Amino acid sequence: MDGAPDAPDTGSPPPQYKNEGTALALSVVLGLVGIGGAGHMYAGKAGKGAGLLVLSMPLYGMVLLILYVFIGIGFLVAVDEEVGPYLKTLVIFIGTCFMASYVWLFFWQVFDARKLCRMYNGQIRKTGMPPW
Repeated sequence: MDGAPDAPDTGSPPPQYKNEGTALALSVVLGLVGIGGAGHMYAGKAGKGAGLLVLSMPLYGMVLLILYVFIGIGFLVAVDEEVGPYLKTLVIFIGTCFMASYVWLFFWQVFDARKLCRMYNGQIRKTGMPPW
């Protein structure tokens, strides 16, 4: 015995580090199928992850709807010749906007989930307590 006092027993297990690879895998794999925010939920930010999920699923659905259904089944070819070129341009423009928005959201949520894991692990290293 060196005379040092024992650490207080809080009754709960010590906090576990979050694996950046797991956050990355969840974000990328599930993000590719329209389920964004899984890496945030893993990192302990369930509210932010749920918000990303609510945002990413309809956005991904719109991309699929516009790009695969309308263009894929020839919807744009079967319209009136007078209106056809304008409608085709409009649908392609809207589809491109949805696709660009989803791609931006996808990459942002991947990098942000990794950053959150680093912040979480850094806080545990410093204080021994999770930040959130």
